[in-house]
Amino acid sequence: MEETIVGHTALKAGIDIALYDILGKDAGLPVYQLLGGASNSIKTDITISIGEPEQMATEAQQYVSSGFSQLKVKAGIDPHADEQAIQAILNTVTPTTEIKVDANQGWTAKQTIAIMEKFKGTNLDAVEQPLPYWQHEQNKLIRQSITQNLMLDESVHSPSDAMTAIKNGEADLINIKLMKSKGIFGAEGINKIAESAGLNCMIGCMAETSIGICAAVHFAAAHSNVAYCDLDSFMMFKQPKWLLDKGFTQEQDRLQLSDKPGLGINVNF
Repeated sequence: MEETIVGHTALKAGIDIALYDILGKDAGLPVYQLLGGASNSIKTDITISIGEPEQMATEAQQYVSSGFSQLKVKAGIDPHADEQAIQAILNTVTPTTEIKVDANQGWTAKQTIAIMEKFKGTNLDAVEQPLPYWQHEQNKLIRQSITQNLMLDESVHSPSDAMTAIKNGEADLINIKLMKSKGIFGAEGINKIAESAGLNCMIGCMAETSIGICAAVHFAAAHSNVAYCDLDSFMMFKQPKWLLDKGFTQEQDRLQLSDKPGLGINVNF
């Protein structure tokens, strides 16, 4: 009898990514070319964690000064404090800095609409997953009531989730994560559905090291429909000695892939 393993999407993603690495090496192509892409670099944002508004603003200024032009601001615990933090950051960074706020399912529809109205006309251009993942019907109401883009994350794990969200008019953007979509294969399905409906995607991360991020950079570089990248988690980890080449280099907010076959990762066994 055939067995089905339910869940464990990150484990499945690890297997999927390893298989794409093998396919690329067998074909003599980097994964981004194997997927049909031509570019070998992407631009990532960097995340500002929840803290005191002044602290978050200082951190934002430091990131912009170091070369980042896109910021992702974490929110969702206290709407009033979130509003203060967003305002402090907007007051600090340059008008050309693109800002997205990730409410992590922590707001109500009423709170989301009110907060976004206060920042109408600013460089806050998107709000991510303000509602709990199961509150589908209220996403459409939010979209109709705000000028910023509404991005879904936890509501979309699969191509079928993407299809449902798009048919119901729930999203302007979809955040794809390889660890959520079971790897590159699942991400391909989500992106194709979004692209066919005229929606752009962002590729994000959870707490991947540079190996998982490398795979996500390949995916993003291969698809023009992936308009935004939130691939900064590797910056929180020290690279282990056995990882001789993580497959990409970083210069400020730009991540550039190696043109070696597969993922381009070199390990010391």
